[in-house]
Amino acid sequence: MAAIQDIQNLIAQSQPIPLDLQRAALLEAQSLGMNNQALADAFGVPVSMVSDAAVATGVSAQSAPAANPLAGIPVDNDYTLEEIDAVRNLVNSGRVDVNQVAQNFNVTPNYVAAALELPMDNMSIQAIDNEQARETMKSIPANAAGEYTDEQVETITNLMNKGQLNVTDVAEHFKVDQNRVMEIISDIPKSVYEEGSFTPEQTKKLEGLITTGVATAPQVAKYFDAPVSEVSDYLEQNTGLTRDQIVDSMVSNVAADSNYNMQDAQRVGEQISQGNITAEQAADQFGVTIDGISKLMSEMGLTVPAQGATQTPAQAAQTTTQTAAQIAQATAPTPQAQTGQQLSSVPQYNDPGFASVMPGATATAGAPMSSSIPTGLSGSEQALRTGASGAIEMLDQLNTAGRADLADQYARGLEQAAAQSQIARGDITSGTTQGLNAIGTGFGQARQDIGGAYGRAEEMFNPYMQAGNTALQQQMALSGALGQDAFNQAYQESPQMAFLREQGMRANLAGAAATGGLGGGNVQKELQRFGQGLASQGLQQQISNLGALSSQGLGATGSAAGIATGAGTNLANLATGEAQARSNALMSQGSNLANIATGLGSQQLQAQTNLGGQLAGNLAQYGLPAVQSISNLGTNLAAGRTRAGELLAQQYGQTAGALGGIYSGQGRDIASMTDSQRQMLMNMVQSGALTEAQAQQAYSTNMANLQSGIGGQLAGVPNAPIFSPDYGTQIGQAFQAGGVGAYLSGQQQNTPAPVSTSTPIYPNQPVGFSVMGLSGL
Repeated sequence: MAAIQDIQNLIAQSQPIPLDLQRAALLEAQSLGMNNQALADAFGVPVSMVSDAAVATGVSAQSAPAANPLAGIPVDNDYTLEEIDAVRNLVNSGRVDVNQVAQNFNVTPNYVAAALELPMDNMSIQAIDNEQARETMKSIPANAAGEYTDEQVETITNLMNKGQLNVTDVAEHFKVDQNRVMEIISDIPKSVYEEGSFTPEQTKKLEGLITTGVATAPQVAKYFDAPVSEVSDYLEQNTGLTRDQIVDSMVSNVAADSNYNMQDAQRVGEQISQGNITAEQAADQFGVTIDGISKLMSEMGLTVPAQGATQTPAQAAQTTTQTAAQIAQATAPTPQAQTGQQLSSVPQYNDPGFASVMPGATATAGAPMSSSIPTGLSGSEQALRTGASGAIEMLDQLNTAGRADLADQYARGLEQAAAQSQIARGDITSGTTQGLNAIGTGFGQARQDIGGAYGRAEEMFNPYMQAGNTALQQQMALSGALGQDAFNQAYQESPQMAFLREQGMRANLAGAAATGGLGGGNVQKELQRFGQGLASQGLQQQISNLGALSSQGLGATGSAAGIATGAGTNLANLATGEAQARSNALMSQGSNLANIATGLGSQQLQAQTNLGGQLAGNLAQYGLPAVQSISNLGTNLAAGRTRAGELLAQQYGQTAGALGGIYSGQGRDIASMTDSQRQMLMNMVQSGALTEAQAQQAYSTNMANLQSGIGGQLAGVPNAPIFSPDYGTQIGQAFQAGGVGAYLSGQQQNTPAPVSTSTPIYPNQPVGFSVMGLSGL
């Protein structure tokens, strides 16, 4: 409701309202569900004026049923308990939610929940990140004199009331200690913690500070000079805060958005090293691994404390405070504590004591008078210390930021190099695997092709091999190598021999029949002779035929054996080639992986060397000026004190000479004045006597003239005029002269005027007396 609130402020100041602001307010009212009547009520004007503004700006009016339930509560940052109860009832009834209330009153949801005392179990503690509020604060520049108006103080107070500025924002901008801000906004004495005498209202206020993001648990612990773990335990046991919410508040200045820089890492690392949170809690909070946090802590030179180890804020500060901060603390004036008043159970920070955060706003805010402003040697030394402190602090900040940036870039570079190395290793391994698979596939296909070709060639020789083998068996039987039975069987069963025998016998029988001698002994002898000749001749021919067949079979077997031998040789060569190819691929993979590892190691070594050199150069770049600043500070302080001594000695000498001159001059002046007064008195006495004689003479003349005139008038003879003196003027001048003489005579009894004073000073001048004479005469 920024536009609506701006118009409310302008109406209160009787200022004109720009048309653009009217349009923005009407659009804002529509987004909040406010109709014209509700907006008019918020402004305290007739509804017709709002309607006219809607027509003039071209914004359509909002219908009445969409009225905002919160419209009846003015946004004035001064809410009564009745108004707070009304808002709480609206939230509890479900008519509005926490986010709507926050938007309506321009505050954060956490602030609303804390102010209305609503459950916050499921709400995370978030850092206050209101750029507009920070810009408003920056419009009030910090100044050494601490001169701020009441309006400026009220502006900062209202921003903290709304949960739009936190302790860190205010302390850093106005250059005051965070403990001072904590003291003012909490209104809780430090002794309460040691005594353990917290009231429910004080505990509630601490809870409100943390839940709204105005303060963090470490800031509360630092204020009470207590270990963060003890304060965290107390808050968890005595408030509605959970452990996760307390952890949230400790690292609320780092957004869990996976887009971290070295500054974020430094903030989280400091919390871990101080024992405020554990590495496990940080890992869960930011979605990273514990190993990653441990590695980062090591790279930043931070250590993870042992389980259960705690540090007080003073101990933690001792390990992190830099020289500049120590100098600043030693030279900064100690602020005087002021006690603010507790406003209500709702977290409020606009107590009068807050004004001392910006000294000089009002008399009650501890504004220094002009006499308290340090001047001279003290002011010079304080200015020198402050300047040196600021310079060293700036150099330290630049050094820290530079080291953080270098470490950040180094970590990113190593991370990217490792990632690219891992990708390259994966590519090499994948390529090698694919190559080995391709080799296996190729060699497998070659083996199948060789085996198939051999099988087909062998099938072609099988008929010849089978025929040769059968002929060889017949040939061996006919040769008698296999015995008589085998011979007889082979001979008798030979189709060729049976055919020739049958044809020969038929021829002999046919011839005998023609001669009529079938039954004769000669016929029988001829048949017997024929059979014996045929057997001898046929046996040789049969053996010869079978030898040809067996030779063909032998040749076919030899060819098949040659083919088989060639196939075996080829398969062996394939196996050898596959093994060699696989070996070469694996060796190439190992060599490439080794090269990547070596390259990555070289890059890391080079990066670490460069980082070390740059960090050393960074330290020298900023450390030497810091040392020079400290040296210059000592030199300037010594020179200032030496110069102050010289000036004091010179002033003492000049003062003594001036006093001598003054006393001498006063003596001369007094002598001269005494002589002048004496001469003046003598002149006045002489002049008075002469004047008196003249007056008496004139009086006598006048009397004579008077008498002569009377006589003349009685005789009727005109009388000659006689000169008549001005007795009143003459007497007045005489009295004046006497008064001057009396005054000058009285001056000799008073302190003489300084020689350097050009105008006479008359401290004992009587009332009514003037230098020129008596008043009224």
